[in-house]
Amino acid sequence: MFVPTIRYKRVNEPENGNESSVNQQPIEQEKPAGTQSLSREATQEKPPQPTKQEPVSGTVSTDEKNDDVDDAKKEPTIEVDPSDNERILLTLSDGRKYTADRYCPHAGADLSYLGEIAEDEYPPEIGPVLMCTLHYWEFALEKGGRSGGGISTLNICPVPSDSCPVKENKALQW
Repeated sequence: MFVPTIRYKRVNEPENGNESSVNQQPIEQEKPAGTQSLSREATQEKPPQPTKQEPVSGTVSTDEKNDDVDDAKKEPTIEVDPSDNERILLTLSDGRKYTADRYCPHAGADLSYLGEIAEDEYPPEIGPVLMCTLHYWEFALEKGGRSGGGISTLNICPVPSDSCPVKENKALQW
């Protein structure tokens, strides 16, 4: 027969079966000499009355900028290459771009969904790393996609910044 060696104590149950584990005793207050005892009604405090607040109208302007858009640009991104469905485009937070094979050579995982870019987790001589989160295989972006153990490589190439001209269109397209 199995006898457990660790005994668990329930948190909500008192130890001695009492209703409360804390002994509650009334506190007696000493009265200074020369004071009169007041009636019970006079010593009770009145509940505070709620204050009426008038509604504030108008607009409030803040000097803070909306950093939500800037934060989205700072995050590294992984996208499927529009010109080749077998490749992905990796964009680092500093704007550098790489192109890589879309599927992990270890288990064939789709790196456009399961890939993760680690920029600051390794020393500068290794540089940013693309990690497959399925089995945690890592491929160095600046080393041509070599993995840590050298067992497998992923075809990773840097994309020159002048090869992808981008025009910014600020008009809304409906």
